[in-house]
Amino acid sequence: MDKSPKNDPAVMVEFKINDNRKCVPDIEWLCSFTRIYPEVSGYSVCGFVTESRGVSYKRIEQGRVDFESAVPSDVLPRVVRKDISSASIQY
Repeated sequence: MDKSPKNDPAVMVEFKINDNRKCVPDIEWLCSFTRIYPEVSGYSVCGFVTESRGVSYKRIEQGRVDFESAVPSDVLPRVVRKDISSASIQY
């Protein structure tokens, strides 16, 4: 039985955490991939879970970055109250 893919993907997502610099190789790869397969959209996503909470992402289409979200410095820092259990995290 042939299990090879029959269709190109609609979307490719690459995900990293806490450091946008880790996304650079993903963005380069997604640019190359979407240049070859222009009907595919790519997303490079970076989730922030330490000092700041939030998500930064870039959409890649037809070999170039088409859209960028807000930079992580725009994300509000997390405030943890020491007098309350760690389950009570305020944003």
